[in-house]
Amino acid sequence: MIKYLGGSDFVQSILVLRILMIGLFIYYLTQPVAWLIVTLGKQKYLPVIYLISAVFNLIMNYVFIQKFSFYASAVITHLSEFIILILLIITALHILKDDSKEII
Repeated sequence: MIKYLGGSDFVQSILVLRILMIGLFIYYLTQPVAWLIVTLGKQKYLPVIYLISAVFNLIMNYVFIQKFSFYASAVITHLSEFIILILLIITALHILKDDSKEII
């Protein structure tokens, strides 16, 4: 596929694309949890979660891109999305726990 995009000029992109493909499943896990939170009517937590991840992403890119180039950016992208996933799960569990107390 790379030869059709530009040949040897794009050889460095192969590893980056592989790194990005490794973490693709994380992106598919975050959305159902985010939509669960929206369905429960607690979407007010989502901007905070995504802001935390964005600040982390910006800081880490600023620190590591100078040394590791776009490879760092690919890994940091996955770490940022993983932070989103963890925060979404924690938030969803907290919301579900609070909602179950209201029923009893």
